[in-house]
This record gives sequence, C-alpha cells and structure tokens, in this order.
Amino acid sequence: VENSVDTDRFQAPPRAKNPVPTVGFMYSSAHYKGLEVARAALLRLRQRFPGLRAVSFGGPMEPGDPLAAFTDHHVHPNQDELPKLYARCDAWICSSHAEGFGLPIAEAMACRCPVVSTRVGAAESLIADGKSGHIVDPGDAEALADRLAAILALTPERWRAWSDAAHA
Repeated sequence: VENSVDTDRFQAPPRAKNPVPTVGFMYSSAHYKGLEVARAALLRLRQRFPGLRAVSFGGPMEPGDPLAAFTDHHVHPNQDELPKLYARCDAWICSSHAEGFGLPIAEAMACRCPVVSTRVGAAESLIADGKSGHIVDPGDAEALADRLAAILALTPERWRAWSDAAHA
C-alpha cells in the first residue's frame, strides 16, 4: 500500500496569500525532525519579516522556546483540525534530517500550501522545486529561510499559482 493523503479530509478551497506572512511547521523534539533547523530558519526569517506569524502542531513547546513569541502552537490536535492549520499558512516547513515518507508535506500541499523541505523522504517526488515549493539540504537553516522568504515575497498572483501547484 502506497503512502497517500485522504483528500476528502485534507483539502482547502482556493485562497489568497495572508496579509500577515504565516509559516507552519511540525513541532517535535525528536532530533531527526530538525526542530533546531526550523527554529534557526524562522528566527532568521523573522528578521526579514518582523510581523511573521507561525502555526505549529505536535508535542508541547519547550519552556523558553523563542518561537513561542510568534507561534500559535497546538498540542496534539485531532485529525479534523490539521487541514485548518495547514490552510492558515503561506508556506510549510519540513526541516527533518531523515523521514520515511514525510506525510505532513503531502497534507500541507493538499491544503494548498507551498512547502519548503529538506531533501528527505518523498519531498523530491512531491515538490516541484520552484513551482510548488523548494528543496534544500538537511541542516541548512540559511537556505530554508531564504527559500521561505522567496515564497513570502511572491506577489499575490504568483503565490496563488504556487498554492494551486501545491494542491495539484
């Protein structure tokens, strides 16, 4: 059985880019998930976009995490909430060092969210680099931030084309 996404559940109508740049990510303290890379990229990105907001889900946020200041974090949300969380984002991050598949990449894309991912799991099969997201090397927070910034800087029309490409 191949990995797939339940497109009856994971979907979103065509939408516009947010007036406040918003990036989503999965919050996990498991080392291979690359939280330290996502954190570094988001803090760097926030220097370019001071109003940046983030949406995350996963385990409890670590006390004192600097991301807490601008992140709407959801601890272990139910499956019905996930599509809504993905659909609130202008871009989704996968910062993992290793993945078997990387289901959140596919779920975010099904919800019309361009993805910037490290070169792990199915990322290269799912993301059309430069059209529906970007691929970067694992551990490269600077490249992750640069590619996210490029998506956030797209005109509303170009962002909508990327959103539609992610969905497709």
